Amino acid sequence: RALDSPFSMSDYFLSSIVADNPIDFFNSENRAIRNATAHDLLRVARTYLQPHNLYIAVAGDKTVE
Repeated sequence: RALDSPFSMSDYFLSSIVADNPIDFFNSENRAIRNATAHDLLRVARTYLQPHNLYIAVAGDKTVE
């Protein structure tokens, strides 16, 4: 959804320029996401997710049928 409209696309592109990302940043990012394996995601999760810092949120009706 970050690239739904011309305005959001320009904001995304401007952010990339401000961050001094290379011109092919979006293509590289897309390629990296599409090529990520389950092993890659597990490695990143184990590195950055800390269960003691997470919250559990429950939504919905309290009554159970």
